Amino acid sequence: MHPQGCGHWNERRGWMIQFENISIQAQNRMILKGVSFEIAKGEKAVFFGPSGSGKTTILMCLIGGAVPTAGTVQFNGEPLTARTLPHLRQTVAFIGQEPVLGATGAREALLLPFSFRANRALTPSEEQIRQVLKSLLLPPDILEKQTNVLSGGEKQRLAVARALLLEKTVFLCWMRSPRPWTHKVAGPCWHSSGNRA
Repeated sequence: MHPQGCGHWNERRGWMIQFENISIQAQNRMILKGVSFEIAKGEKAVFFGPSGSGKTTILMCLIGGAVPTAGTVQFNGEPLTARTLPHLRQTVAFIGQEPVLGATGAREALLLPFSFRANRALTPSEEQIRQVLKSLLLPPDILEKQTNVLSGGEKQRLAVARALLLEKTVFLCWMRSPRPWTHKVAGPCWHSSGNRA
């Protein structure tokens, strides 16, 4: 596995994500060993490598889905712990190769998170929805379609649109393409080719 595009220190922005000598072992197999890198706020990074090289494990480690057997993960200068993990998850959007949209209609899928009390204050206007779709090169009539007729790329962009409307700032994207589509946001966007870690 090879990281690219990370580690450019910016004093004004500072580090957003830091992995320090991370090792993860599962079922007597060492998945990650001594992995270290830094990603600054606003920076994009790419992780690429063959299947089984640990790309997905890095992402899962960042969102608390994989626990390191050694080393530390820091987010915005704070160690990732049970106390700080909820705040990180409020900030992060995970965009998979085949996102689970949670509804049969595209409009319903886009607005689903805003049906929950925690997100109701962020419920977008029609103009906000139109602008986000436009920025992601999605036509307005995509919202009239059923999700089962959308392409994988359309589903991913709809998931990104939803995350932007939820004001997420860190995007963890898992893409097949060696040159995946990206959208410039406040936080870093990570990708791995051959699959994005």
